[in-house]
Amino acid sequence: MRAMTKKLSLLSVAMALTGCVETIVMDPHEKDLPVVVNCVLKDEMHNAFFNDGSAVQSVSVLYAKGKSTEDYIPVDNAVVYAKAESDPSHETEETITFSYTDDGLYTTEGPVKIKPKTKYTLYVEVPGRETVWAETVSLPEVTLDDYFYEMVISESEDLQLFYPIYLYQTVNADGDCALWIDAQEYTTKGLRALEFLVTDHPDVDNFNITGKSSAELSVLGDQMDRSDMEIRESQEMLKSYLSNSPLYEKHLHIRNIESSDPFCVYAGPVWYLNLESQNNYGKYDSPDVFHPEIEVPWPYNFFFVYNFHIVNRDLDIYMRDNFVHDYEVESYMTTLYSTENIYSNIRGGTGIFGCERIFSKAFQTNGRLNCNWPEGLFND
Repeated sequence: MRAMTKKLSLLSVAMALTGCVETIVMDPHEKDLPVVVNCVLKDEMHNAFFNDGSAVQSVSVLYAKGKSTEDYIPVDNAVVYAKAESDPSHETEETITFSYTDDGLYTTEGPVKIKPKTKYTLYVEVPGRETVWAETVSLPEVTLDDYFYEMVISESEDLQLFYPIYLYQTVNADGDCALWIDAQEYTTKGLRALEFLVTDHPDVDNFNITGKSSAELSVLGDQMDRSDMEIRESQEMLKSYLSNSPLYEKHLHIRNIESSDPFCVYAGPVWYLNLESQNNYGKYDSPDVFHPEIEVPWPYNFFFVYNFHIVNRDLDIYMRDNFVHDYEVESYMTTLYSTENIYSNIRGGTGIFGCERIFSKAFQTNGRLNCNWPEGLFND
């Protein structure tokens, strides 16, 4: 299955910031506002063929909101670095250095590979304050596999018809790993977050369960193209396979992913793309993963993409606390909000220091869309 190259981070920025960095005069009761530190060390496994998971790492350092301020106050004069636990075979400790960019954000100069199952300690030195620090343990070398399950949809004495359904499976996960899943649909204006997800995973968390079932999912809009039959047929097969499983709003949270059992995921409601009737074939070309020299018509036989975020224990607790407390999520998990009574492992401040590994997987249909490309598209 082709992996997607869309780069999405579970916690790309801890708070949504606006405006430029400026000097803000705090009133006397706010001179000791707590420091908010958010850092998620990332492995971006979007495409295992072309990268090793290295990513530019970042840390957000802010002063918490006070009575006289409407927004978090960027800290632009901190010294920020992280140290990996020493390997017994090395004499020196590995240090990751972060440099200030803007709006309280500190980043590494280039991509950094996070070592598996390693204790990292983050240090934030703000002038005039005690050092803020935190510890977390990175993820094991967990992977997410996918493969086809062939569902029999018709059979006779001499003929069987199968329908392929994608199943997913976590490998090498341990008890400190959890999984968050969201989905986005392709549109001519870009990716759009899908409202509901469904799974047959036995350990899915019910904190955001709805009163709806998979039987209520539909394809929205009018079917105008032959290719759109693909998504409708796929949905009917998946609804049959999932047999009225409950729908979850915006995300799936799976706490236990040690099990090696495969599971199914589906999302919706999706819209008919009608690429043929809207003359959109070839307008959104992208390289074929296995044959980069070939440009394929967007979206090939992709209709939407799943984002699988495998997170360590610290980040998992923090995320769930946030979602249950405020149920406030922006742009499929790109923004999280620090709130009182929310779990934090930051010593001398608040916020979170955690790790995530990201896998993006395209949902594919049975494949007849390939036969509907305009004649001569691949000439020359």
